[in-house]
Amino acid sequence: MKTLENSAGAIPSTPSNNSGLRDNRSRGSAADFLRARIQSGSKLSIVSAYFTTYVDAKDTREVVDIGQLNADLASTVAKIDRLRTDIDAIVAEIEGEEVGA
Repeated sequence: MKTLENSAGAIPSTPSNNSGLRDNRSRGSAADFLRARIQSGSKLSIVSAYFTTYVDAKDTREVVDIGQLNADLASTVAKIDRLRTDIDAIVAEIEGEEVGA
């Protein structure tokens, strides 16, 4: 069994809990730890911290380069505009031939 040292002497600890750290859960109750060890005239220093951690699942969505996406869209729109112009010319030619025929 390991021990910890404090001003009052050795503090026994269990193998699964070999420090004075307590979390009031798996590492034990701070109150129980202190009740068992505090003696009359003891000087006590306590460090307390509270942390909350939120964990989200890994973001596996595709990373999109917005600049490249905008460039691709501009190129596609330009191609569509050229096709519309070509179609309009073909339609005008057909209509002109029909009118002239």
